[in-house]
Amino acid sequence: PGRPRRRSARMAILLPRRRGPRTHGPPRPVAGVRALAPTLLLLAAARAEEAVPDFVVKGTAGVMMGQTIYGSRSSAVPAPGPGKNLLLVAATPSDACGDLFKVHGRLVKPDRPFVVIAERGGCTFAEKLVKARQAGAAALFIANNIASAYTDVNKSFALVQPCVVDCAEGSRRLNSSFDNPTAQRLSGFRPACVGMCASGDCAASGILETDHLSLGANIEICCLPDTLMVMNVTDPDQPDAGDSIPAVFFGRLDGRRLLEAARAGDSMVVAEDRERLKFEPSMLIIWFVGVFAMSIAAWLGSSKERADAAALLGSAGAPKEPPRAGAPSAEDEPEEPIEMLHLTASHALAFVLVASVSLVCMFVLLQMGMYWIIRVIQLLFCVGCVTALFQFAFYPMTYSLLSHCCGRRCASLGSGWSGTTLSDLIAVSMSMALVVWYYVCRHRPYAWALQDIMALSLCAMFMRTVRIQNLRVATVLLVVFFFYDIFMVFISPLLFRKSVMVEVATAGAAGQPHVLPGSDGRSCTRTQGERMPVLFMVPRFDFYGGVALPGPRG
Repeated sequence: PGRPRRRSARMAILLPRRRGPRTHGPPRPVAGVRALAPTLLLLAAARAEEAVPDFVVKGTAGVMMGQTIYGSRSSAVPAPGPGKNLLLVAATPSDACGDLFKVHGRLVKPDRPFVVIAERGGCTFAEKLVKARQAGAAALFIANNIASAYTDVNKSFALVQPCVVDCAEGSRRLNSSFDNPTAQRLSGFRPACVGMCASGDCAASGILETDHLSLGANIEICCLPDTLMVMNVTDPDQPDAGDSIPAVFFGRLDGRRLLEAARAGDSMVVAEDRERLKFEPSMLIIWFVGVFAMSIAAWLGSSKERADAAALLGSAGAPKEPPRAGAPSAEDEPEEPIEMLHLTASHALAFVLVASVSLVCMFVLLQMGMYWIIRVIQLLFCVGCVTALFQFAFYPMTYSLLSHCCGRRCASLGSGWSGTTLSDLIAVSMSMALVVWYYVCRHRPYAWALQDIMALSLCAMFMRTVRIQNLRVATVLLVVFFFYDIFMVFISPLLFRKSVMVEVATAGAAGQPHVLPGSDGRSCTRTQGERMPVLFMVPRFDFYGGVALPGPRG
């Protein structure tokens, strides 16, 4: 009867928490309000359909010898064949809108297998494709050009629309030449734009057809983006188009190189589909990130149980001796509370219901064009991450460093600060600085790393706050979320014509860059796409670009 009953470390984990001091580590601050739990489970991904450099042309002879150029294919027809040498021929007429290779009424076509390259403009892509197939070409290459940016390159500086130029990439002002303005426009204002723009070409900006320029007027020139596009090669009026031969689009710089090589003659190329990676490393990395996040969250979430075990067994693993009579008990010392939620089966069902309603509401708002909901989620994410980073990253680090360097006394700010320490101030400042850095630079290429760090800290806070009571609750939670995920990803398209989960996870149309011409016909507004913040992501390694996200479509 006078002998205390000992409990094992396993029992300490299973039994209710006893009040007692922590044996190691910094004091835990009180957790804040956690209101972002439902959005943590929106883990799905999809890639928007866009032009990608999925076709490769390798020079094997002539001017193209040793060169490699990438383009974007727009038809599902397989490439002519790997390793098959083809003669690169320039279209006659140059836009391939008429019968090819007819000179003075006579058909003069190559006597070897060939691919034909034509300039953009003059007619539809489908018409060009039909003419190339009728001429016997193995593939059709379309080179983007400068003339397609103007309403009429031979008459005025007016653009087809103001957003064909990107003044953010580069711009400058110079005097227009009226000796030969057409040649000036067709030259792309080279060499003034060679070092300023990726394409090396510029066009006049902010000029309408109704404008009358005075002699030597000062005009603004901006860069013509060197981007790829997906061509529409299907046309009801051209039933022979579509899947007849491969159609590939090239940017201005690469298109100019191909045209110069074709006009030089005897340029041989190998045209084939670009080989994709057999295994995408980013998928393994994102899996590792997810497993690492859950492992860290589980370790931090079990901190109380480990502290219980250490308090009972001691640092050496041996059971502690009971306190002597009259000595103050460690159990009488107060402990700072930690906000926790013990899930029950009812909580699990309510949790799924709230997540479902929240997901559908966000989907509906995105479909209605109310993209401000993404900003709201980003701000909530940032507010939650300030608390999470403080608790699980910066506060333990600053507390440990200050305690090691100058002891605990130097970390105190005095009684006038109501218990606030120097560690608190430094940790809060660092947490807020990281969050502000992420929000301001969220469109930069490295923003994915900041988002992963913040999401990891938020997951750790979530795992420490939410506790599952028993196996029955865990089973209920996993089963309902299993069907929730299947419905939102695979069944919802039957009801909403789009996958609710995928649409919300990719931020819908808000995730794509927007280009909006101004009402005056001179200006252009460009906005970058927004990302759903509560997601882990890793950049893809293949030529498709973008990021890999965890989920059924990742």
